[in-house]
Parts: sequence; structure tokens; C-alpha cells
Amino acid sequence: MNRAQRRKLEKSKSQKPNRSRLKMTNYFTLEFDTFDSIERLFQQLRNGALLYSQKDGWQIMGLSGEMLHIESALEGWLKYWKELTEQNNIPYDDAPLVRILKALEYVKPLSRREIDAAYKVVELQRHLYRTVPKAETTRVVREVQKDIRRTDEIRELMGIAA
Repeated sequence: MNRAQRRKLEKSKSQKPNRSRLKMTNYFTLEFDTFDSIERLFQQLRNGALLYSQKDGWQIMGLSGEMLHIESALEGWLKYWKELTEQNNIPYDDAPLVRILKALEYVKPLSRREIDAAYKVVELQRHLYRTVPKAETTRVVREVQKDIRRTDEIRELMGIAA
């Protein structure tokens, strides 16, 4: 092997990644990523700018650009917080947020007072997100996601069998 070939081989070896290009995650970016969609949902509720189609129902654009079905995403969000608070014995009332879900489900108008009451629940959730240990929130997220996947698979099988 000549000198030029050795240099080429050494240059092709994996080098340390450029740290300036890495996405550094910290608690602030994790919190932003977690609450981004729900924040945009409330912005659109206040502005009356939600997207609705007969075929897909209510939709909002997700963090990575995909369209999310608001009702199913909100159901999963409520389920997650209910599980987290029950497992940690934290007093929690999400009735105003459930009212928002039901109003969207039955295409009913919402008052500003209902939206503000539901947003106070989101502020409480944000506070809980900051105070509950990250290992606990991650564990509950995995449990809820597994349960949601399982119920989706059952719905698909029932739809195929029916």
C-alpha cells in the first residue's frame, strides 16, 4: 500500500461527529416538543382556525409536518396524564379538557371560557411535566403507547373480521 492509499484510508475512517451539528436535547427542548401540538391546538381554537374535513375530521399539523387527528391525539394525551397522575397519587381534574374533546367530537361551538378553563389544565400538566422525574414520565409514555398500539391492532382486526 502506497502513501496516498494509506492517507485515503485514514481519512475514510470514522471521525468524531461535528458537535455543532448535533441536536442538543435538554429539558427545555423536550418540554417544547412535548407541548408543541397542544399549544398550537389551543392557538387555533382561540382563533377559530381548526382544519375540518368530512373524511378525516378535525386535524392539526404535527411537529414533524404530518397531519394529526385531533380527537385521537387528545384521547391519548388525556389517557397519558390520567395514568401519570394516578400512578403518582397526584390530585388531578381534566374535566375542562374532556369537554373540549367532546365538543370537537360532536362539532359543537366552544366559548372562550371553556377554552381558557381547558388551557389551565394544560398549564397544570406543564407544571407536572417539570416536577415529575423524567424516568417516571418516560415509563408511563411507553406503557400508554403500548396500550394504544394494542387497542389499534384490535380495532384493525375487528374491522377486517367484520
